[in-house]
Amino acid sequence: MLLEIVDWLTYGVMGLSADTHIGGAVNFFIYDSVKIMLRRAMKLQLIAIFFGVTAASYRVYV
Repeated sequence: MLLEIVDWLTYGVMGLSADTHIGGAVNFFIYDSVKIMLRRAMKLQLIAIFFGVTAASYRVYV
């Protein structure tokens, strides 16, 4: 699903061609960047759940 969205963004909205090097590079960069950010967000959420940190208790530390 993520790859379909990135393909639509790269090739549909930006108008780049899948046959060119720049099109493939931009597609890979967007896909990989979004994938890494999603993984980091999930990892952070799991750590917060594991240690019992909620938004309310986090405000006490800040």
